[in-house]
Amino acid sequence: MAGFVTPRSELTPKPQTVTLTGCMDGVGVGLDVDNCVDMLTPGKPAAAVLQLGDKITEWNGVAMFDPATGERRLLKEVVTAAESHTLVIDTFHPLLRWTGRAA
Repeated sequence: MAGFVTPRSELTPKPQTVTLTGCMDGVGVGLDVDNCVDMLTPGKPAAAVLQLGDKITEWNGVAMFDPATGERRLLKEVVTAAESHTLVIDTFHPLLRWTGRAA
């Protein structure tokens, strides 16, 4: 049985900047203790842009881990009511992301 090896560079998370829009009625995202997406609400802005497992490293320019203490910042500490939010996420190579569609 033949196989293939995925290059290590494709397994390393790639930082991306994404924008959530239409957020006045909520973003619709939940994070685990590592600030990785573990919940997405269907129909909310986050579900259109993020995927389960994406790690949020910045929210509107605020680091999700305090650089001085290393402590995790909670969403309620960084999210304010706004029409849009800009996030920096670590995600795996786009070709490895789940699209919900058969290949």
